[in-house]
Amino acid sequence: MKIFDLYGINVVSLDEAKEAVEGVLKVSLNPHDSSYHCGAYYRLDLPDGGSIILQQNFDEYEDEWTEAGFREMPFLLYVSNHPSPDDVRESMNQEVLSSTFLKRDEV
Repeated sequence: MKIFDLYGINVVSLDEAKEAVEGVLKVSLNPHDSSYHCGAYYRLDLPDGGSIILQQNFDEYEDEWTEAGFREMPFLLYVSNHPSPDDVRESMNQEVLSSTFLKRDEV
């Protein structure tokens, strides 16, 4: 079974969100750019085919929300097929990081 978790991060900038996520999860996110991910975003590919992606929720170019149901969250963190998703969730719940667990999909 693969688990796909989504978190909302409520901070001022993408870089601030990146620093917070890296500090909490003890990872290094790499900069990328793609219109599919609302322009500039950060990504870490995991060894077993999973990934961690941090991006903006609103795409200014397309004038649309990536996750319209969570418009109050300016940044989104997708944690896909992580070997320890519950550990990630526990780490993300720290008060230092202004994050909210939004949903989990299991496939």
